Amino acid sequence: MTKIKGVKIKAFYLIFSLILSSSILWPQGNDLLLKGQIDWQKGILELNISRAFEMSQSFKPHSRFLFESQVNTRMMDFFLATVLDLNIDSSHKAIDIIRNKPGIVEKLKEIAALAQKGYSYYSSNMTMLHIQYQYQLVGENSLLNCFISHENTAVLDKTLGFIPERLFSGIVIYAQGKYPHWGEKYDSSFKPVMFPKIYNEEMDLLLDPKMCKPEFLEKWGMVAYTSDFNEIPFTLRIGTYPLRTMARGVFGKTPSDILIPTEDGRRILSNPDNFRLLQEGRILIIIDNVVE
Repeated sequence: MTKIKGVKIKAFYLIFSLILSSSILWPQGNDLLLKGQIDWQKGILELNISRAFEMSQSFKPHSRFLFESQVNTRMMDFFLATVLDLNIDSSHKAIDIIRNKPGIVEKLKEIAALAQKGYSYYSSNMTMLHIQYQYQLVGENSLLNCFISHENTAVLDKTLGFIPERLFSGIVIYAQGKYPHWGEKYDSSFKPVMFPKIYNEEMDLLLDPKMCKPEFLEKWGMVAYTSDFNEIPFTLRIGTYPLRTMARGVFGKTPSDILIPTEDGRRILSNPDNFRLLQEGRILIIIDNVVE
């Protein structure tokens, strides 16, 4: 879940403090609301923080200043509260990973200090003040980097036999709509996460996060997401002659692992240069919704 609508700050902090024994101090009162949202195509995590005001207070210049100051001093709290509920892969939320690797919290605190302020405005009836901050999901000093846990890439046995006639510059996977949810009796839509796995139709693993080169994960993440068919903005990543394939299914507690045709998997694994595309994250997945 990447959207948190109308979550009371105190309640969310209570969950966090019980798990991590944190000593974060929250504002007094129950009038603060936090909403987190991810734009997967832009690679941005947005935090929208709101506070209710009496009509008489909203017109006072210092009310806005005090609210923004209060938010600025507690950005780490808001950031951590939002990140805890993010799906990192098909099986784990951030809080699951942090339980086993509490050192990640220190990295997240460093990222929290890098918030970029967006808009600040009153609601039309002047009773609610909204303020937005943004964080980078990928790139230098990004959220994704906090969850990279390997330095050397894992080795996958290559498929012998079929060698494609041409080399590809990238991989494009069309995954709009619903697909069979492997192991379940229903269909599901693919849900974007930071670290999706890719399988063939026989559930042979083609790509795991640990197979990716850390320098490319830090550069632009494991995959790119878009909801349209314009590939031009991704040319630097996938080139001009990518392998285009279709999703055949999804997998995971969160349906964020993707199955592609077995033949296309062979076309990738049978050639070292094509396998490199996986290692370098030269993958674009076309999905239904990039904002969640």
